[in-house]
Amino acid sequence: MTLFKQMAIAISIMIIILLASVMAINYQSAKKDMIENLYETTVNNISTLTTKLAEASEDSAFLVTTIDSEFDSGYYKMIDYKSNDGENDYLQIDNDPVEGIPTWFINFSDVKLEPVIADVSSGWNMMGVVTVTGDIGIVYKALYKMFINLSYLFVSAVVICLIVLSVLLRFILKPLKDIEVLSKNISQGKFETIEKLPSTLELKNVSIAMNDMSSKIEGVIKKLNSNLENMTKKLSVDGLTGLQLKSTFLTDIKMMFISKIQGYVFIVKVDDLGSYAKTHTNKEVDQFLIDFANIFKNISPKAKAYRFFGSEFAMIIQNASESEVTEILEKLKKELEEFGVKNNKQEIAHMGGTPFNFLGTTDSIVAASLEAYEKAKQIGPNEYFVRDEDDLARDMEEWKTLIFTIIDDRKFNVGFIGQAYGLCENTKDTLFMEEAFTEAKDNDNNNIPIGTFISIAEQYEKILDFDKAVVNKVIENMIADGVTHSVSINLSLDSVFDASFQNWLKGVVLRNSTIASQLVFSVTAYGAAKNIEKFKEFITVVHSGGAKIIIKRFETKFIPLDTIKDFNLDYVRLARDYTDGIAKDSTKEGFVESMQELCNLLNIKLFAENVKDDKDFTIVERLKLFGASR
Repeated sequence: MTLFKQMAIAISIMIIILLASVMAINYQSAKKDMIENLYETTVNNISTLTTKLAEASEDSAFLVTTIDSEFDSGYYKMIDYKSNDGENDYLQIDNDPVEGIPTWFINFSDVKLEPVIADVSSGWNMMGVVTVTGDIGIVYKALYKMFINLSYLFVSAVVICLIVLSVLLRFILKPLKDIEVLSKNISQGKFETIEKLPSTLELKNVSIAMNDMSSKIEGVIKKLNSNLENMTKKLSVDGLTGLQLKSTFLTDIKMMFISKIQGYVFIVKVDDLGSYAKTHTNKEVDQFLIDFANIFKNISPKAKAYRFFGSEFAMIIQNASESEVTEILEKLKKELEEFGVKNNKQEIAHMGGTPFNFLGTTDSIVAASLEAYEKAKQIGPNEYFVRDEDDLARDMEEWKTLIFTIIDDRKFNVGFIGQAYGLCENTKDTLFMEEAFTEAKDNDNNNIPIGTFISIAEQYEKILDFDKAVVNKVIENMIADGVTHSVSINLSLDSVFDASFQNWLKGVVLRNSTIASQLVFSVTAYGAAKNIEKFKEFITVVHSGGAKIIIKRFETKFIPLDTIKDFNLDYVRLARDYTDGIAKDSTKEGFVESMQELCNLLNIKLFAENVKDDKDFTIVERLKLFGASR
């Protein structure tokens, strides 16, 4: 319950009790006064009554007539005359309910009026005794009218007081609301400040402290971002040649899958670099590699070069026709020959490439490029070889029919891989997340590479149906198996960015609210970077249903560190390159440590993927990541 509601209820109860007490006191005071006045009036009237009774006491009929006449005047509820001789006793009393007054009110008021007793005498001769009580119906009617008026007044006063209270409380508590909003923004990485400070001293001091904390945390994050950016460059760029490393090459290929970018992939190897190194100094060898790399750097805006290690390089040419690729390769061949003359080395390198195959996988594309490289070596010095597009052909209609059948008939299996266990004290060795994995087979009962499956489903606009089928199957399995930990579900970008799929997904999550918090929808960092704004919309939709979001294979080159705070993520899973060999690489250790500090500040759970080496795992554990899979 909010502070506003607590204070409103407490003060409202106090106001109601106070007003009710005042009304009750007024009511009781008025009741007492009315009873006293009626008693005094009855006392004043009884002398007149005794005089009349004394005059009529000798005649019984006249006595009865006199009592009836006085009783009918409406001043009395009872007249009881007792004669001394007992022969002229007469009682007149009204026991009928008071007209117009509810019975519950009569029971509630319970007016008691003391009877008035007086002697009836004529001279020194005592005739009898008369006992009378005033008509309390007058009191009931007056009290009931007053009660109704007080009730209206009470309700009006309460309503007015509550309205005034609500306005005052909102005004008084507005600074607290601002502080609450600021604290939530800070937890989400939005480091704002309260511009208009409250006038209340205590709240003003708290606001100033919150502003100071927000500014300091923002400063810390900026410093961490700067450090992480520097470390990222060291981890992704070859220190000697300035080329991107193999991890970037693999990522760029994945981006081509996602973005449907046409292109060619090449493996390039320097010939017999070991022999060259034996006859040259380390400095000369380094300069040789730098000059070699510069040839590929500057060959074409459509070409991007990479260095894997030692003498092994790679190149990707994007959005170029076959003739343009041939022109680039001929130019490279010529420059390599000139470079060879300059360095007195006839064979500098060979290049083997393949057209990008959307139905293949990263491994199959690299393997095809290596096969082409081997053929290039057989042609001659500094030669190249490019696989023919016909080598990639396959009956697409057969693929289409197969994929549609698998999706429509749900002929695929869902398993779980990548078991991630907690590393924190309260979650040590506890399984907190698995990754859902789909497996499908072709007509020969061979596994279909998931990359190929997804590419074809996307090409024929069947991917949304596939993702829906996967989500439903994962939920069914979780419920059937009584899964209590989280499960991450990979989604294609076509689904993530599709409004109709988002609405469908929200409905599914809401219908399965018992496990909603265990559903973690997974998007790769390079996928999320494709459309940041739509990805943010997807996060909002997922969170509105009670589910969670994870960015996997996180790399800073896709999502700048100064923008990660804008996503409101639940989990970040580092790309395995950041933790592979971390025990031997202080730069990687520093990067992961800084990432952990950043995620702690942003309330994001950071964990590592597929940490195989025990020494690497020890470092990851020491850095206090949330968890890791092995």
